[in-house]
Amino acid sequence: MGKKEEEEKKDRAALLLERKKIMFNLVLFLAASFVVLIGVLTMAWFAKNTVVKGKGPGISAKDGAPFVISFSQDAVDGAYYDYHEAIGSDLGSGTISWKMRESENFNNYGEDAQGIKPGSAGIISFEVTPLVDSATLQFEMELVGYVSETSGNNVTMTEISSDLLKNYLRGHVMFFQNYDSTNEIYSNPILCGGDAKRVFTKTITGRNTPTTINIYWVWPELLSDLVDVTATNEGAGDPFTATNTTHYTNVLNNVCTYPTYYFKLETTDPLLTGVTEQKIGNSYSSYSGAYDDADNDIGTGIEYLLLKMSITTADGD
Repeated sequence: MGKKEEEEKKDRAALLLERKKIMFNLVLFLAASFVVLIGVLTMAWFAKNTVVKGKGPGISAKDGAPFVISFSQDAVDGAYYDYHEAIGSDLGSGTISWKMRESENFNNYGEDAQGIKPGSAGIISFEVTPLVDSATLQFEMELVGYVSETSGNNVTMTEISSDLLKNYLRGHVMFFQNYDSTNEIYSNPILCGGDAKRVFTKTITGRNTPTTINIYWVWPELLSDLVDVTATNEGAGDPFTATNTTHYTNVLNNVCTYPTYYFKLETTDPLLTGVTEQKIGNSYSSYSGAYDDADNDIGTGIEYLLLKMSITTADGD
């Protein structure tokens, strides 16, 4: 390595370190001031049919819907439930809140909940009980950002209008169907396509037998958590999806197809065109800086997140 290359490498390392300092201080400051309490507040089910409360913390659908949704008996409202309630009629009729457990939450379980930030990860769960021998269900998720305003005892929640921030949420807070805790590997990503929806399908079997649905969430701290840049960047860690699998390919393709979900860049920036794994690796300092900048914008522009989910049979009934 020549002297010039060595100096450039040191400069790049110093720049990335400074970015991390800025990110770290920003997140801590906002969390301390209860602004980036991005612990996802609740879940809302938008059922097509009229719903009635079933036994325990759950609901069942009338008019022949073939499943019942429920939570564990020890599950409770999230720590930011009051803010969820402030959204009010925007949630629509027939909705319930996603209950949290100590081991299954968005860092919004107890009174000391700090919310989520880059590097946070966890699991959320609920139960589905089929009322038939087998039901193929479609789960449609959407993550929505809000800001709040307090006047006396009244809290007003307003959905963010920025298309840039909406895009960043589609890429920076990720969901997976499976997680290998031994090897710390995620699989079956639930990714956004050209809209805000994240959709997956499951066939639930066993009439009147509850099946637990686990959803693993993670806010990747580093771009290298998503894209394998080990070939071009010494010391880079492995992505958290195994690189020799379709799971990694699906995440990589999402980054390359929808770069505005991941990077804060001007629309005319050549980094946004023809994005590939190799291009990201060759210009990693630029891409990772743009990834961190998007994280910063989330932290300064969004106070709360709402995770919505609708569950229907796969044929739409």
